[in-house]
Amino acid sequence: MVVDFSVRGLGLLFHRPLEPGNVLAVELKGRRHGVSRILAVRVVHATRQSDGNYLIGCELNTNLSDDEIHALRQGGSPFE
Repeated sequence: MVVDFSVRGLGLLFHRPLEPGNVLAVELKGRRHGVSRILAVRVVHATRQSDGNYLIGCELNTNLSDDEIHALRQGGSPFE
């Protein structure tokens, strides 16, 4: 689950730690069926949270666009 974002990175909540340097493919799904974008990210850190999950800090391979950032801030999807 994406819990934080910026132009250059994502914060993901995950049930286990991931090693820094690992490369992941993160799919952001649009509200409309079949609309999505896959982002390549590199794990920068994994920080244990009080609930036992891990905050996974990731650096994006490519920056999010202004439209994508705006849509995410509004709680919507950048892929509508």
